[in-house]
Amino acid sequence: MKTAVLFVRTSTQDQYERGFSPESQKKILQEAAKNHDVVRTFSLAESAKISERRKQFHEMVQFVKENMVDAIFALSHDRLARHYKDFATLQSLIDDNGVSIVLVESNKTVSKDSPISDRFLFQILAALAEADNRKRSADTKRGMAQAASTGNVPHLVPNGYLNVGDEKTRSVIVDEKRAPLIKWAFEAYAEGGWSLTKMAAELNARGLTFKPSAKRPERPITDGNLYKTLTNRFYAGEFKSGGTWHKGNYQTLVSGEVWQKVQSRLNDNLTASHPETKKFFAFRPYLKCGFCHCSLTAAEMPGRHGKGHFRYYFCTSGKRRVDADWYKKKFGTVRCPQRHWKEAEIDEAIKKEIGKLYLDDVIVGEVKKQLKETDERQDKYERRELLRLEKERTRKRTHLKLSYRDRLDGMLSVADYSEIQTGIQNDLDRIEQDIKKLSQQNLKAREQGSQVIELLNGVAKIYAKADMETKHEILGVLLERVVARGNDLFITFKEPFDTLFDLGQMFKDKGKWGE
Repeated sequence: MKTAVLFVRTSTQDQYERGFSPESQKKILQEAAKNHDVVRTFSLAESAKISERRKQFHEMVQFVKENMVDAIFALSHDRLARHYKDFATLQSLIDDNGVSIVLVESNKTVSKDSPISDRFLFQILAALAEADNRKRSADTKRGMAQAASTGNVPHLVPNGYLNVGDEKTRSVIVDEKRAPLIKWAFEAYAEGGWSLTKMAAELNARGLTFKPSAKRPERPITDGNLYKTLTNRFYAGEFKSGGTWHKGNYQTLVSGEVWQKVQSRLNDNLTASHPETKKFFAFRPYLKCGFCHCSLTAAEMPGRHGKGHFRYYFCTSGKRRVDADWYKKKFGTVRCPQRHWKEAEIDEAIKKEIGKLYLDDVIVGEVKKQLKETDERQDKYERRELLRLEKERTRKRTHLKLSYRDRLDGMLSVADYSEIQTGIQNDLDRIEQDIKKLSQQNLKAREQGSQVIELLNGVAKIYAKADMETKHEILGVLLERVVARGNDLFITFKEPFDTLFDLGQMFKDKGKWGE
């Protein structure tokens, strides 16, 4: 008898109430898998964080691989996964491990022997799930923007402050343990006579630490941390959300005057950078270390005996900043075991991977169709959002006029009217910025769509002949990341190119559409 695992996931309380509880899903899946030996059930609760969901999903994938499980049963594709990376992992299970994916609601089974049309439909469902994720993200960002416009901070606050309450009653309070020391740091640095290194040591001696988080423990202050703190406008009463600065309704630790004085001293004390002397490294934004997950940096080094110069990419060994013995405990080495990579090696690997892209008229037509549909959805969203912003702008202008009339009638003092006027003008400035940003986002989406169409034909030849700056621009459209580990480079492309690579290979290997 073939073996199977069941995958149960609930994401909202509403689904619980409509009968999508783990128990009801499990019952349905057990009935569907009655001809299989169910060796394990994986269940994700609605309250799980995104990182936890990903962790448990990969635990299931690992279990399936290690135990050579034949099938995965799930209620539907969006119950199984909602992230294109997870769907890519499932595709790998199908192709490399011979696993069948059974979607009970739609009565669909996707396996290695499925027709290309079924596999393509599975890819489309993955794209839809990803689009739904992005829509939810956009809704969340709109909610955060609305909260920020009223002075409420919709994100985690820096050291010296604490987030309290839930999503509906969220507010910011002063951290009584750390705030006095941070306030002292601003005032002392403004007076002069301190370097960042000396002040960081003094703050550590006085007991200042960074507050612990879900991912990082409580830790001491470093020069870099202190610089970020002293340049953060949050402490003077302003915070940035969605690319726009807002005046917060929380207690400030320093005055605007002190903050400006600190910035002046920092500018005087720090060595100015010279952009014209900086080296350009085309692959640096995309490279990650496969050992410790830190970014790779780059440098130009002279060759042996002074012959020529070579460009290398290497791991920053960034885990040492938090735990000096991290690499010793993990790998038995002082630094990350990642080797140095020559730029030419990375370039050749990417060029080879791009060369695998196979396209025919069917695929090109499907991509153009998806781009057109995306553009239409973007237009619809832009019109709706623009209408909302224009209504809000009209409401604010009306409020400003009424306030002026109240001032003329003696119902408002000069100070009260000035405060109201400043607040409304800030809101109007923010609305104008949002309107401008909205049009820029749509323009950028169209530019990227145009670049996608241009790259659909002859991308391998275009990349091979391009200089490094042009390659960097091409990769900005194509490339998600490159993970280096040992002697291997694992290259991941952005949507829709990752799908195109998979589909192209299937078409190339198996023939025409529908066979």
